[in-house]
Amino acid sequence: MKRYSWNSACRALILGAIMCSGFGGRVYAQTGSSALAITGDARPVLKAILELESRYGYAITYEEPKYDYQGDLKDVTQSRKDLKSFASGKAPKTFIPVGGSLQLTLPATAQVSQPAMNALLQQLVESWSDSNQGGAHFTVEEDGAVFHVVPTAVRDANGNWQSVESILAKPISFPTESRTEYETWQTICSDVAANAGVRVFAIPNGGLIFGPPQNAHYVLGADAEPAESVLMRAIKAMGKKRSWYLLYDPTTRAYYMNIDEVQGTLPSVGAQPSAPGPATTPAHAPPANCGPADTTCPP
Repeated sequence: MKRYSWNSACRALILGAIMCSGFGGRVYAQTGSSALAITGDARPVLKAILELESRYGYAITYEEPKYDYQGDLKDVTQSRKDLKSFASGKAPKTFIPVGGSLQLTLPATAQVSQPAMNALLQQLVESWSDSNQGGAHFTVEEDGAVFHVVPTAVRDANGNWQSVESILAKPISFPTESRTEYETWQTICSDVAANAGVRVFAIPNGGLIFGPPQNAHYVLGADAEPAESVLMRAIKAMGKKRSWYLLYDPTTRAYYMNIDEVQGTLPSVGAQPSAPGPATTPAHAPPANCGPADTTCPP
């Protein structure tokens, strides 16, 4: 695997008011233009990745860090769709990443080579860093024809920068068995969660459970293998061109592993309705009031 890192004494990042934390912001890009502008989005880097996937067809995975610094979060409690169901001032607090805006220069051609795609992603993470918005730093990794955008630093609860490692870099192990598609993703996420000490929920196919894929079974196991590699093997076994988007929801304090076909669709995260924009409740998200210490929540 080739790793392309950028840094500089901690450069500064992330899907907008995400589904259930809705996708906000706007994307401006005219046909034949050489600029892609994303404005006022909670996760502009992810939104740019989805646009690049849709345009050029490369699989680009995305992972964000666990946000702890209050200055990197935006309170959108007053935008909850269910706000009126609570007494005044009693609605549970709802947060999304503070996000921001960014602009990319795109090639005039409709197709780009793998090196050119890598250069675009480098431009993405560096332009975001240089903007001093958000609270995370990223690097770009290349694995064959697949690109991974992973976090390298985030601000701690006191606002100090600290190095972080992808939670998917840690090794996982589980027995080789025949499982359905969702059982496979759930097994991987369960092991990732155990290693990272944080809940991780699987949301395949945009939260929709399709009949045929669930009837198919896949034989997969892992023996002290990085979770990222296991995910790549699982995707290959299922015979579809897919990406994953591992999103951290600061409201439920949990990760949501979206596994979707490469087509630029919006991933899901959290279980809270929030800011204006398309908001959905993913099929396997915890209850809206699910907290990290709530024993009634899914494991």
